[in-house]
Amino acid sequence: MFNEILFRLRSLFRRSTVENELDDELQFHIEQQVEKHVRAGLTRDEALRQTRLQFGSLGQVKEDCRESRGVTFLETSIQDVHYALRQLSKTPAFTTTVLLTLALGIGANAAIFTLMNAVLDKNLPVINPAALVRLGDFNDCCVGTHILDNGSISYFSTDTYEQLRKNTSEFEDLAAMQAGFSGRPVTARRDGTQELARSVFAEFVSGNYFRTFGLQPQAGRLFVDEDDVPGAPMVAVIGYEAWQHNYAGDASVVGSTFLVNTKPVTIIGIAPQGFFGDRLLPNQPELYLPIETMPVLANAPYVHDPDQQWLYIIGRVKPGTSLALLQDKMNTLLRRIYEARGGFTSEADKIFLSKIHAGLTPGGAGIQVMQEWFGSQLHLLMWVACLVLLIACANIANLLLVRGMGRRAEMSLRTALGAARGRIVRQLLTESLVLSGLGGTAGLAVSYVGTRMLLMLALPGATNVPIDAHPSVPVLAFAIGLSLLTGILFGVAPAWIAAQTKPADALRAGSRTTATGVSLLQRGLVVLQVGLSLVLLVGAALFLQSLTRLENTDLKLSAKNRYIVHINPQTAGYLQTQLEPLYRTMEERFHAVPGVTKVGITSYTPMEDNNNGWDVQVQGQPILNVEASRLRVNADYFESVGTHVVMGRGIDMRDTVTAPDVAVVNQAFVRKLFKPGENPIGRRFGFAGTDSSGDWEIVGIVEDTAYTNVRRKDHPMFFIPLMQRESSAKYPIEKDDSLYAGAIVIETDRPMEEMEALTRKTLAGINPNLTVIQFQTFEAQIADQFTQERMISRLTMLFGVLALLLATIGLYGVTAYSVARRAPEIGIRMALGAERGEVIAMIMRGAMVQTVLGLAIGIPVALLCVRFIKSQLYEITNADATVMIGTIVILAVAACIAAIIPARRAASINPVQALRME
Repeated sequence: MFNEILFRLRSLFRRSTVENELDDELQFHIEQQVEKHVRAGLTRDEALRQTRLQFGSLGQVKEDCRESRGVTFLETSIQDVHYALRQLSKTPAFTTTVLLTLALGIGANAAIFTLMNAVLDKNLPVINPAALVRLGDFNDCCVGTHILDNGSISYFSTDTYEQLRKNTSEFEDLAAMQAGFSGRPVTARRDGTQELARSVFAEFVSGNYFRTFGLQPQAGRLFVDEDDVPGAPMVAVIGYEAWQHNYAGDASVVGSTFLVNTKPVTIIGIAPQGFFGDRLLPNQPELYLPIETMPVLANAPYVHDPDQQWLYIIGRVKPGTSLALLQDKMNTLLRRIYEARGGFTSEADKIFLSKIHAGLTPGGAGIQVMQEWFGSQLHLLMWVACLVLLIACANIANLLLVRGMGRRAEMSLRTALGAARGRIVRQLLTESLVLSGLGGTAGLAVSYVGTRMLLMLALPGATNVPIDAHPSVPVLAFAIGLSLLTGILFGVAPAWIAAQTKPADALRAGSRTTATGVSLLQRGLVVLQVGLSLVLLVGAALFLQSLTRLENTDLKLSAKNRYIVHINPQTAGYLQTQLEPLYRTMEERFHAVPGVTKVGITSYTPMEDNNNGWDVQVQGQPILNVEASRLRVNADYFESVGTHVVMGRGIDMRDTVTAPDVAVVNQAFVRKLFKPGENPIGRRFGFAGTDSSGDWEIVGIVEDTAYTNVRRKDHPMFFIPLMQRESSAKYPIEKDDSLYAGAIVIETDRPMEEMEALTRKTLAGINPNLTVIQFQTFEAQIADQFTQERMISRLTMLFGVLALLLATIGLYGVTAYSVARRAPEIGIRMALGAERGEVIAMIMRGAMVQTVLGLAIGIPVALLCVRFIKSQLYEITNADATVMIGTIVILAVAACIAAIIPARRAASINPVQALRME
């Protein structure tokens, strides 16, 4: 009978009335199948649903017929898409599960790619960034004489910049910019208004700065060379975002006068929209000022000191310039400049002089600060997200395999009616690509939310970050490409297997379902998911362990009820000779605030990632090449931060300007510069290699505390009184900008929510220009140092949990499908006397074998991967037993939960009903 039906259906393909007659024939065949299912014990609705799942849509069979008559590839592709959408709409649970899985997997990858594209691959918004070249290959900050041991230089003195600019005709323009502007904000307010003075970021740049970048003003004009010469009128350019945010785009800002560090400066123009400066930072410069205004505005003594490096340099090379030849020329010039300054007399010095160089690096992205901050973390997260997507693809492939087994009858019938296997594979691949396309579209929405979340985690509290979370053209291309790749990745194997069904399958009233149920490929996919999940969970556990160690490190500090107030008296117009009475007034005014117990004043505070390092030498001892950090502190300082004196005394009220020069050192200083057991109290030390090696007498030793970050161990430090200057100093006090304090540490006897308002009021009462640069609790400042570690830990944990969930769902799906396929076999076993416990054990055993195989693969891979991430971990070099056992237990528990549900269902099968299915 079925042979006759097939013959008649094939003949119908050759007739013009094929579609109507084909409907009749297939409908007749469907009705016959429904009756057989009803006789097997199903209701009519269930029988009809089962039959339609077996034979699919009548429309698709007709579309196969059209292809056999020469319908174009485009037409059949459109038909395939329509059919795929109809098929997916019939299984909303399956479609929703797949789309949600894809949206999370693709969205996570797209979010991280968005940040990678916006941070690592972002060029400056300037004309032809490819022609820009930077002198130097690392970031250093902010003022100093630092040359790496290999002779590399990346920031320069004003004198070096001017000589390089004068002697390198290969550059159309060579611009200089302040290396550490973010650490030296200025105080600014618009003159003639009621506006309060604000602490703002301002960058000192060369007169050709904007011209080098090829920029045009949004309004007014930009700098010219004549603005950057001694004695020129003091002018400034305001950033576009600051103009919009603070002055609502008021055109009258151009030409107005601002008081910058209490000095009048004329605003001559607005920087172009979208320009965020020469480097990507959480906060952009609000003002750009010529370099030659810095001595007046900032009272900076190093601007024209040939030995003080403080400028980055970026140039625009002329077309056709050989960078290799330019590199050699620059290095030769640098060596001549340094040789002319003297000091390279010994053979070792001459060898070092021959190594001095500045590497030429691409300058289109500017000074790559954030790139160095987040580069390794973003690459790590990208790999993690890719592993999650691979697990998601394995999960979806399993779902498609299960779905494909349910459509075997449909595929068999289509093959019997003349459809080629390639045609069936193409149709099923189209369904996979439609799924991945829809998932990729949803993933873009997830990526937008994810990018914003990543920015909040990476840069908490930052405003006006020049990173757009909206999908850009590269992100869209990435998402589309990733969607196509995933569609092919999880669709090929199920499509190929489904296309292997034989036409004879369509002639059977039913197939015996006592098969083993699950293919080797399906089990292999589950094993892969388990193994990858273990890798991700181990990684997440290690980053969590690293973060926990960092946060629980004993910093030898007391942060409770402490507040950090960052200030800069220099920007308020104070001269060095006015600082002593200012600091005394600060102490008196803050002590008068109810609840305040200690008022520490210092150059900088612990855990703010600041440092002022000098090579030091103990008097009467050889130079040991030891660098120590110097802080100026007042009498209350040590108690205000919770640092304890372990020998001698601390800085106190007797250490005035006219008193003998004294210093307190930390324990690391003693370990590095004195022999074990040697008493350092009373010994003298100073700067190495100078006649100041006996400037300070050691009067006390304090315990080691963390200052720059927790990872910097065994770091020598010395503390001197706020206003004492070394007796050997050869420069006048007016040029000693180290006397300016950078922070106040306030300790209170209780938590005081109003402390910030009281602080601002107290400082304004001393001087309205004495602004607060930043106010934080000490606890918040310490926590800020772990921001990147916290971000990585949270995201890897999130991805690890997602991977675990996907693996659990995958194991559950395969086990449940196996139970459904083996229902008759299980029924027979139970009819022959098998106990419920035996059935449960049998199902659980199969699931746990897959889990154990996954663990066997995942454990060595996880141990191997640790070596690639250990540089980002704190005091962790391998995965210890606690981490491995913990992750294995978590996976085992998840596998048991995934397997026990279908196992209990299997044990509840009614043998009579199971046998009827035969």
